[in-house]
Amino acid sequence: MDPADDDTISGEKALSITKKMFIGGFLFLPWLWLCNFLFYREYLSNKPQYPPQIRRFAFFSLVGFCIEAVVFVVWYVLYMVNRKSWGASGDAISLLIPQGE
Repeated sequence: MDPADDDTISGEKALSITKKMFIGGFLFLPWLWLCNFLFYREYLSNKPQYPPQIRRFAFFSLVGFCIEAVVFVVWYVLYMVNRKSWGASGDAISLLIPQGE
């Protein structure tokens, strides 16, 4: 499905969808930002028949996804490195507690 095809989706409907997906990403659903960017990346080139806000929402969806991914990776690395030193608190927030040590 080509998002730039006039038969598939109108400019106003595309703007409504991309705005809802962008706002939904703030509910700790960064995959919505990624999907939003991947679907509307065609709009990042200037297409005069579509509202320019689509470009902004698609771009900031990518930015939001990247920020969220970096935060997640940093948290994961910190947790893996420091879980043992956190003692019971580290184990309390873990779904699986490794055996040994």
